[in-house]
Amino acid sequence: MGATLKKKIIVLVDRTVSSKGVPARSCFWDEVLSTNLPEKLSISDSREQLRDRSDQEVVRIDVADIVIVNWDAANGDYACGSDDVFLYFLTRQDRRTALLTSGGTLLCEFQSGKGVLHQGAYNAIFGDDEVAVFKANLHQGRKIPTDDIVREQQNRNEANSHGPKAEKLYRYRNHPIVNELPEVMRSEYVETGDPIFNHSERFTEFKAYKHRASQLWRGWFENWKKGWVPLLVAVPQSEPSQFERWFRLPPAILLAKSDGGGLMLASTMWIAGARCQMLVDRIVKADINEIRKAHDGIRILRNAKDLLALIVIAVVYAWVLWEFIAVNPPEHTRLGRFLIGVQDVGFTWLALIAFRFWWHFFWNRPYGANIFQFARFAWKSFRETL
Repeated sequence: MGATLKKKIIVLVDRTVSSKGVPARSCFWDEVLSTNLPEKLSISDSREQLRDRSDQEVVRIDVADIVIVNWDAANGDYACGSDDVFLYFLTRQDRRTALLTSGGTLLCEFQSGKGVLHQGAYNAIFGDDEVAVFKANLHQGRKIPTDDIVREQQNRNEANSHGPKAEKLYRYRNHPIVNELPEVMRSEYVETGDPIFNHSERFTEFKAYKHRASQLWRGWFENWKKGWVPLLVAVPQSEPSQFERWFRLPPAILLAKSDGGGLMLASTMWIAGARCQMLVDRIVKADINEIRKAHDGIRILRNAKDLLALIVIAVVYAWVLWEFIAVNPPEHTRLGRFLIGVQDVGFTWLALIAFRFWWHFFWNRPYGANIFQFARFAWKSFRETL
């Protein structure tokens, strides 16, 4: 697409508050897309119009170049009309497929409910089990915990559930979406005094949104299917332990997947509200073909490494079979009795177990994770197949 040619950008927003003429939740995309203004569409409004006018056309996301789901606009909240966006993606997956087939981009900001990420919203937008969100264990309700230990833990959970900084995942720092971004990104939110909720004054006191300058991200993805590339990770307010670094997947807040000729971007970020101008510019100017080539390169390299691991496992198995199991082991030793037991189990069954181990721990491992970080997910699926 030419450098001067404007892209058709659609932002899906909540229902319009008739008394104010604005969406129930404020939309900040005009500020970061000032040179390529988006069209803001409410599926809830469209449904109401369909009742009154038979000639009214339903929302067609597949006619756009970029479709953005505004923050919390698909979290199923009927008060704001986001239940209609949620149902749209559940029932009109053909529209999403058509968007991607035509080379379009589908992007979402964070989708949450009561301050924690809403798994169902991400399932509806991107497909079941494509990404798994981390749900912070936050205190719900108006009563403040009285126990000092509980209160301290809740405060720690609150502090780590959101943050003003993010960084590029080093392994994929040259991905076309983030290669020109700084290593560390910070929220550039500007307080204007405008309300963030437009349908009810009582929501202005929600703790989750009172300190908006520290909300570059809210929560993160704790797992994702192979094919998604983690681009940005959260920088929590407290330093993660060595155990978390070695045995937890990186707290990804922006994932990219090349699918059907298009691009899907799943995020737990408040992209427009935090004024992530450089990131928005990279997404708008992104060359889908260049991204597809980058993802093909990532896939080929990963597959080659995984197949090499399979060869190593097969060689080790063959060596053990030849050196220890194929011969008659001495029955009077502990090792001998163990090897006799192995013979009883059967060589083919052991080979199948070894293959399943490789399949779950190596082949199914998501991009951006080593086998230690993925071990708890792999062990669960490996055990279920035994």
